[in-house]
Amino acid sequence: EGAHEIIVSSLSPGSLYEIHCHAEDSIGNIATNPPIAIQTPCSAGSFAGAVAGSGGCTLCMPGAVSSFGSFACELCPLGRFAARRGSTTCLVCPAGTSALAGSARCSGCTAGRFAAAHSGKCRVCSRGRASIAGSEDCMPCHAGRFAAVAGS
Repeated sequence: EGAHEIIVSSLSPGSLYEIHCHAEDSIGNIATNPPIAIQTPCSAGSFAGAVAGSGGCTLCMPGAVSSFGSFACELCPLGRFAARRGSTTCLVCPAGTSALAGSARCSGCTAGRFAAAHSGKCRVCSRGRASIAGSEDCMPCHAGRFAAVAGS
């Protein structure tokens, strides 16, 4: 009949709680409704327990992130990384480096490969071009020299 307000404080993030509701009708009969299960949300960078309903929040591992209220962490995509536990954002690898999905750090491109700014993926230099390790671009071979094979 009437609206009821429930005020709850001091709940642990990620914990599972049951709310039991009882209702009284206009003639005084009390009915017990089935309990309602609620789980409090976890902060960004963490997720609700590994087993549904187990309670508590777990920080995301390096290489993964989450937003507020998540039940799982998401791996950083190709070319991005998250260095710390509990990260909320995947960062873009700098030029000359790359990262596989789920990486905690970026790795420098090897000689004969390059990664332009914001690409996050090392690519092979084409024939007639070369690079040193950690390059942002491949350079044409100097006069009198050549790179007969891609990736030199």
